[in-house]
Amino acid sequence: MAINAEVVRHQNENPMSLLRRFKKRAQSSGVITRARQLRFYTRRKSRNFMKQAAIEAAKRRERIQELAKLGLLKPKKKRR
Repeated sequence: MAINAEVVRHQNENPMSLLRRFKKRAQSSGVITRARQLRFYTRRKSRNFMKQAAIEAAKRRERIQELAKLGLLKPKKKRR
């Protein structure tokens, strides 16, 4: 599915302004992100692999909550 980002030059518009408008339009339409995604092929993960990963993540979350309740978990430093 091709999405084109097209801009038309206004009267008395300088090239830098035209280029800035084009880049903004291309960014908002998702052309750049789609091109970056398609740059390298990534294989789809199997359904069983995804289920197993979800189960492990849930177990990890439960363990962290359990440690937090017991007070054995160090508080995280907040990011800026």
